Amino acid sequence: MLPVAAPKALPLTVLRPPVLIGREREWARMEQAWRAGQVIYLQGAPGVGKTRLARDFAASKGAFIVNEGRPGDVRHPKSSSARAFQNMYARASDLHVPDWVKREMSRYIPEFVAEGFEAPPISDDTDLLRFRQAMLEFLRLTTGHLQTHIIDDFQYFDPASLEDGAYMFSQARVPGEDHRVAPLICTFRKNELSPENEAIMRETIEAGNSVLIEVEQLSAASSEALLDSLGVTLSPAVRQGAAQYAGGNPLFLLETVKHLLETGQLGATFPQRLAPSPKVWELVTRRLERLSPPALQAARAAAVLQSDFDPEQVAGVLGAPLLDLITAWEELEMAQIMQGNRFSHDLVYEAVDAAMPATVRHLLHRSAARTLERFGAPASRIAHHWVSGDKLDLASSWLLRAAQDALNAYQLSEAAGFYGQAAQAFDAAHEPSRAREAREAQRDLLGRMEPGAASGTAPL
Repeated sequence: MLPVAAPKALPLTVLRPPVLIGREREWARMEQAWRAGQVIYLQGAPGVGKTRLARDFAASKGAFIVNEGRPGDVRHPKSSSARAFQNMYARASDLHVPDWVKREMSRYIPEFVAEGFEAPPISDDTDLLRFRQAMLEFLRLTTGHLQTHIIDDFQYFDPASLEDGAYMFSQARVPGEDHRVAPLICTFRKNELSPENEAIMRETIEAGNSVLIEVEQLSAASSEALLDSLGVTLSPAVRQGAAQYAGGNPLFLLETVKHLLETGQLGATFPQRLAPSPKVWELVTRRLERLSPPALQAARAAAVLQSDFDPEQVAGVLGAPLLDLITAWEELEMAQIMQGNRFSHDLVYEAVDAAMPATVRHLLHRSAARTLERFGAPASRIAHHWVSGDKLDLASSWLLRAAQDALNAYQLSEAAGFYGQAAQAFDAAHEPSRAREAREAQRDLLGRMEPGAASGTAPL
């Protein structure tokens, strides 16, 4: 096997352009909405620069926090909320939190459990209201000193977390009362919101509490200005070819320049084999092809875990020594595949996932399930990996645990969905009596829910 060439160091200006370019219209609308105290929704195509715009705008106002949705959250109730609250507490752990809030928020904050606070199961609407009031108070305590709160990749938020968020931000500004929370900016991919997300956004827009701003592709002049800001010498033909290939998408344009730099193709003409296309998929795939085998396997394991992973968990999935994994992880960060404990962009994750052989995917899912069991992950995550690993006999018991966890959190729709999936798993495992019991539990729950509630019977 030929040795894998080490990735070339890229100029810092290419890794992160020093100036935000071509967003004067969007910035002006955000400024107006921010002064009015409205929630700002930024929508646009993948790679168009929504996150960069949100972060630069927030930085211009002072201190801010970023919470993210991750691929796969939708399958795991409260996963988006849990990540957000843990992030808030990590940045403000020296705050005084009332005991009653600690008790309720121990569902999300392990430090509160270590202090001896443990919340009981939520069994009725009164318990649920107390929990949500605790979340609201926790939000005020941890973000009241900030100027802006960014929710990135809003399209990934799970429905249960959306309900929490809708309650908190609807209560955050009551006329005549001081309910200080940081103004909110939400970014999401156009046409990828779930019906629940879409309904929440439209309701707030109609009430005049939020605005929706389209982040558009860069104009030809702005694309030229972006290339100028990179400090890289490009011939006129290469500049024109790169701009046409990117189609006004900043990420695609930067990836094109990176690819030309890494492969030594900054000649007098634009390469013919990079035919003009609106997609960057080919470029990302080629970047993956240049990875060493250990780094590629680490990227695949991370893609299977999807979200909330770290190098230790990835090493567990691969059965590799942690020190060996760290070397591969450094290579992934150098190649801009990974950024900290997440993929550098959703498109990178999608490219890794799409290129993974089915046999490798199944094996990694099974290993992920065993690894997450050792790490004490939520039952819904473990069940998902056994299902995706085509081990429905092992998935069924974890689906039942996930249903019970949802019941303890008073998430009746989610619990009904897990019982329905468990019934399908028992059917596949040829256990008809247990499948019947799971379906009966599902029917009982659906009977308790209001008419028109989601049945949660999506197939495995």
